[in-house]
Amino acid sequence: ESWPAEKIRQNIDTYDAFGFNAVETHDRFHEDFLKAVYGITRQQWREKVYALCDRAHENGMTVFLRQWGNSVALPVKELKDGYTPFGFVNLAPDIPEERQRWEAEIRDYVATNYASHIDHFIGHWADAGGIHPGSHATIKDAMLLHNELRAAFRAINPKIETSFNLWWMENPRGIRGWPGYVDHRTLTTSGVLEKDVIIAQATRAYSRPYSEKVTQEIL
Repeated sequence: ESWPAEKIRQNIDTYDAFGFNAVETHDRFHEDFLKAVYGITRQQWREKVYALCDRAHENGMTVFLRQWGNSVALPVKELKDGYTPFGFVNLAPDIPEERQRWEAEIRDYVATNYASHIDHFIGHWADAGGIHPGSHATIKDAMLLHNELRAAFRAINPKIETSFNLWWMENPRGIRGWPGYVDHRTLTTSGVLEKDVIIAQATRAYSRPYSEKVTQEIL
């Protein structure tokens, strides 16, 4: 976020030189967050992301965009004790005013600004997403939201792929996670997700080791 565009381009060249064939980026900040933490506007951040995407594509690489599926960062005005402040709010799809915010601040914003620049969209639905008291949404609603994001991207760029990430789904805590989720089979047997949505298995070396069995069950 704090690098100039040219340094970002050189960084992409470094990844390419070491054999990486893809890079991942994001846009989940409020304007005031970027100003407080990095001293830049959201438009300036977008321009840096575009520089990243353009250089990656010049090098034949694939660009992934990661996005909190239904959550946005809380407003931030200043750093506290030298640390980057962190907080988020979940926009529940069954609460009308929050649904409207989701459409404007996530679906329309991300699709309009990034569909023509990326190759793959990653939806994080439990990191940091989920529901909160007052909402009765379930995992089915999360899948429907993903389908809607997919449609918004495809309307601009028909070649975009999307993936529904299971990160944090297995162990939701607090306001993270969606009622009704049991395991990966909740998604594969639901009949809700569009057939070409990729289901990304969550892996971590110790707490969530990779499982070939889970992969085969998803396939």
